[in-house]
Amino acid sequence: MDKRVIRNALACTSDRVVFHKDGTFTTRRDYFYGHGTTAASFSLACQAALRKRGIAVEQTAVQDRWAPWPRDSYFAATFKVVQS
Repeated sequence: MDKRVIRNALACTSDRVVFHKDGTFTTRRDYFYGHGTTAASFSLACQAALRKRGIAVEQTAVQDRWAPWPRDSYFAATFKVVQS
């Protein structure tokens, strides 16, 4: 799968996408106030955005990394592309 296609698909839901050597990728979104968003709902939004582009993924990890101000808090989700 082309990395540019995945980055473009996640442009509206994520701040950063990092690709790993093992074939997985981690997407992350920074927040100051969560406004009811959870790490699980962030992961579902990413999966929906990828599904719209016809990319099937399997979630391997999800986390909410909260940090006191001035450090960044963020949601992160790790996925692996499923070959169909």
